[in-house]
Amino acid sequence: WKNYEIILVVNSGSSSRVRALAGLYPEARIILMGRNAGVAGYNRGITESRAPYVFFLDEDCEVEKKTLSQIVRALESIPKTVGAVAGNVFNIRQKRYFYHRIPRGQGNTLFTFPGGATAFKKEVFAKAGLFDEDFFLWLHEDDMALGLLGNGYHIEFHKDIVIRHHDQEAGFRPRQAYLIFRNKSWLNIKHFSFFWLPILMLRDIFWIFSYSYYKTTPAVLWHAFLGYIRGYMTLTIPLRKRKMLSWALQTQLLRHYFSYRNR
Repeated sequence: WKNYEIILVVNSGSSSRVRALAGLYPEARIILMGRNAGVAGYNRGITESRAPYVFFLDEDCEVEKKTLSQIVRALESIPKTVGAVAGNVFNIRQKRYFYHRIPRGQGNTLFTFPGGATAFKKEVFAKAGLFDEDFFLWLHEDDMALGLLGNGYHIEFHKDIVIRHHDQEAGFRPRQAYLIFRNKSWLNIKHFSFFWLPILMLRDIFWIFSYSYYKTTPAVLWHAFLGYIRGYMTLTIPLRKRKMLSWALQTQLLRHYFSYRNR
């Protein structure tokens, strides 16, 4: 596929890195954020794009020669109610696909998407809004996905669109644990009825302990609970942007949250 544009959003202030990128991709438009601006970089890329479709890639991902053609064919053939097409992430270090870890609905529809492997119809952002920059990073995909679902769009998973992820093994990162669970609090407040909050909190506490076990260090508990509590203490931030999902969609998501499917 030859009709495309490349927009490189640099979430750092490294001039040497920018020069290296400019040499590698002379046809690309390079946008300097000047700092790590989190998902504000996604939003800048969206607003700068002149194309009808937007495909996000992280810096440690690579695509196949046929990937863009596959994405365009998928986006042009899907129903109007499908707003995004998610690719199939292959972790090169672990030598396995991660599609089985993506929360799914019926068939090949998803409740969220991999941030560095998903293409969108640009028109959906006019209706669902851009990424919530208050989230900064982590669970911003979940927030956007719920915004799409709440506005009547679906997210479709395409197993044949393969994105290779050069994942670097990272140990415990305190800020990551803090932001994941702060943002989980905000997701609950922003999209769900307060009626469901006690049930969601029980589920999230279980998730915190599971996350600590996965990271093999009890230090996770402190940062995760700190972030989770902080999220509820700053509830005015998500309340200002509250977009509660329909009751039917909330119950569907809750059934998924408390099932063992896709885990």
